Amino acid sequence: MILQIQDISKWFEGTQILRGVSFSLREGEILSLLGPSGSGKTTLLRVIAGLEVPDAGQVLFDGRDLVTVPPHRRGFGLMFQEYALFPHKNVSENVAFGLRMQRLAAAETARRVAEMLDLVGMTGFEQRDVNRLSGGERQRVALARSLAPRPRLLMLDEPLGALDRALRERLLVELRDILRRVGQTAIYVTHDQQEAFALADRVLIMHEGQIVQAGTPEAVYRRPANEFVARFLGLTNLLPGRVVESGPPSVVQTGAGRMTTEGQEKWPANEPVLVLLAQTATPCSAPQMDHNTIQGVVRECTFRGKDYQVAVQVAGGETLHFDLHDEATKSVITGQDITLQVPPVTVISTLLE
Repeated sequence: MILQIQDISKWFEGTQILRGVSFSLREGEILSLLGPSGSGKTTLLRVIAGLEVPDAGQVLFDGRDLVTVPPHRRGFGLMFQEYALFPHKNVSENVAFGLRMQRLAAAETARRVAEMLDLVGMTGFEQRDVNRLSGGERQRVALARSLAPRPRLLMLDEPLGALDRALRERLLVELRDILRRVGQTAIYVTHDQQEAFALADRVLIMHEGQIVQAGTPEAVYRRPANEFVARFLGLTNLLPGRVVESGPPSVVQTGAGRMTTEGQEKWPANEPVLVLLAQTATPCSAPQMDHNTIQGVVRECTFRGKDYQVAVQVAGGETLHFDLHDEATKSVITGQDITLQVPPVTVISTLLE
């Protein structure tokens, strides 16, 4: 592991912002710090960069503790949402800034600038006034400037947050390809799960100054560690229940019916649990089995482009949301009863009595 963060804690004005955060990063890995505003993501990034001094813990890079090393001697790169380009310098001069700080020869600086502008698709813009660039072009120049000095670690703090959705999605793909092409070790901070999942090899979800789940994007999404993670990721089909068959697979009695669980985990009989239902479901004319069938009343049917999202109120009053394909929505009418077949559920956590 090239970077090791060990038990980092940080207080501001009597409030603890980071609570014993620990994680490690492999060389060439792209890691995303994902969480809502105020979860401590940016503070943690600033600690790693050396812009903040932790009150406890270590920042180890290649085995060396960097806590007392000033930012300019860490060899790290930073890229922010605000671009921070020099308005009085043209594109080439902006990209060359870090190289000149390294006192590279003029020929090597020119070669590296040309290489970086080609990498980000900005060849031919060398003499362009940065004030005349679009938002996407400015972000490409900022990326080229960050990569030019060949940082040991590149840190990106909400770099696409100021762009519109369509441009953000396009640049996200380009950014991922560029970082992987050069083998850049990177930490990407965002509150947007789609950005994190599309870009990162691994995701750390933060909440109230702590890492509450770590894993690949697919693992985190398919098996959220707790209710907070599930809701933050937009997975809201949560139902309390009680294990009636320990399995595997286990069977859980919920207010919406009996549900079998996925996987081979064995949950103790009579255990109170919280289960997550997938948003995918299949309408059926009548219950085909005595479990994993939802019956309720359609409260809303909303077109989402590729499919429709249907809000179904089940027994007990909970409203669950399911994505149905076009063909499946022809008989869906607001206010009428509906029966849905759902996949096996995921047990999120046990519940206190």
